[in-house]
Amino acid sequence: MNKSEIAAYLTMIWSHPDITPAYTSSIGGTSAYVRMMRNRILRAMQSDISDTGTLFLTHGDYFSGAFGYNTTYFSVNVSGSTTDAYCIDPTAATPPTGSYSYYIHEGGGAGTATYAAGSILYQYEYKNDDFKSMWNASMDEAGVPDADRNRFDLNNAESAYFMVHSLVSNCWHAGAIWDGDTAGAYSISGHQEFKNAFSIFYTKLLLAGHPSGYEVYYIQTGDSYQNVIYSNYKPQGKIKVNKQSGNLSVQNAHPDYYDLDGAVYGVYSSAADANADTNRKATLTISDGTATTGDLTVGTYYVKEITAPKGYRLDTEVYQTTVVSDQTSTVTSTDTPIFPRITMQKVSSAESVTGANSNYSKAGAVYQVYTDAACTTLARAYIIDPTTMRATSTTDAVLTTVDDGSSNILYMARDLYYVKETSPGPGFKLDPNVYTVDLRDYTSDTPYPIRSTEPFDNPPIKMKKVSSNPGITNGNSSYSYAGAVYQVYTDSACTVEAYALNYDASGNYLGTTDAVMITDDTGDSNILYMAKGLYYVKETSSSPGYGLDTTVHSVDLRNYASTDPYDSK
Repeated sequence: MNKSEIAAYLTMIWSHPDITPAYTSSIGGTSAYVRMMRNRILRAMQSDISDTGTLFLTHGDYFSGAFGYNTTYFSVNVSGSTTDAYCIDPTAATPPTGSYSYYIHEGGGAGTATYAAGSILYQYEYKNDDFKSMWNASMDEAGVPDADRNRFDLNNAESAYFMVHSLVSNCWHAGAIWDGDTAGAYSISGHQEFKNAFSIFYTKLLLAGHPSGYEVYYIQTGDSYQNVIYSNYKPQGKIKVNKQSGNLSVQNAHPDYYDLDGAVYGVYSSAADANADTNRKATLTISDGTATTGDLTVGTYYVKEITAPKGYRLDTEVYQTTVVSDQTSTVTSTDTPIFPRITMQKVSSAESVTGANSNYSKAGAVYQVYTDAACTTLARAYIIDPTTMRATSTTDAVLTTVDDGSSNILYMARDLYYVKETSPGPGFKLDPNVYTVDLRDYTSDTPYPIRSTEPFDNPPIKMKKVSSNPGITNGNSSYSYAGAVYQVYTDSACTVEAYALNYDASGNYLGTTDAVMITDDTGDSNILYMAKGLYYVKETSSSPGYGLDTTVHSVDLRNYASTDPYDSK
């Protein structure tokens, strides 16, 4: 049965002026229908129970209530406190004081006897003022005379116990209180106004419902004794975690590599448990930016992220929140995106040549970061607040080197990038390579290293030997340009021989060689590739027919940028 069916049934009951067995028989089976409906309630009540242990039941005093009603006051001790309990078997003997097994009625949705009994007990024990107000209104509707109302004075403990007992027993036993064919404690036959008031009140309580976490306990005392029920209210609520990004624009721009969904949170009873991830009370996984726990007993809880989502740093904060009955408390956790760092290290293809040479500098080389392999779209880097590690703005993604070849560090979003040199430092040639930088899954706190090995300027020189008197030497076989030897020095006194740079046919640097130029028949010498600098050239062996040239030729290659050989004559 659902709530609306029960309400309709009870409305039918109280709409008649005198519901008795004789009356229901006279209208052709209403009594059988009523019993059938009540039995459905009872069967629903008997489902979904679990044995949860034992408790101590106290058999109290006998007392008399309204309409000659007699009962025994029962109570149970729950977690050190005493609460009322109610017998539900009028024809059985009252159980003695002692320990008994109890069951929690976990099932039975809205409209079942579990729900109805729980509603009654909850309203009485935890909303006393509302309960009284509802009862007074029900007596008004039923037309209970003012003179009779003191029989159910809810300010009187015995009267209140009797009424709750009657309601709960009726709910459990499918309406014994309403039938004249069930004699004993529940019969109030002959007092139609009170019967109507009970019906109205019962329905109102049923429709009012009770909160999640409310439990109805059934105490099994044995076949020969009355069984007993009591209520235990464990107010419950929920915790909702809302997940947000510290830089949502980053996620929006790079959705494949940042996603808040998948973050996992633990819920704990203490901050120490949260920090240690022990004694977890609930586990939440973020979906569509949020996650909500199941029912939790009211109290203080601590929430902490235990698994960061894709592209984000773990939120290490422990959030304290209070669960309130029938409410959902909200925790907002903000994760900071991971911004992988990149840096450039420029190195010389021949450090031994360029390292101690002041004409070469690793400082000032410029590398630009692009989002495409064709290097047409410049990427953006992020300016990061060092306290929060969140982005405050963006800037062009440009790396510029200093003296040791290292560059500034750029904070980038997780993605795929391409780096290319756009301006070399003094003495170096432009690095032709495009470097692929894959930051899509890069999570290290160490900057992603990019290494650029750069070719350096190697200005060429050669010697051109000419005759001081070509009218005599030209065409004269006694004179020849071939075989003259010129040595290159690093000092003007020509005491320290320089070295030339040696390359293979493909242009690969092989090392150094003697810086010596030897002329051919035309007077042209071989070409030497030199490191940038100031040199001095002097003939050390003349060719046939010529005297030794004692001139020291100065060759300044410090700023020589041409690919044509520097011509010494």
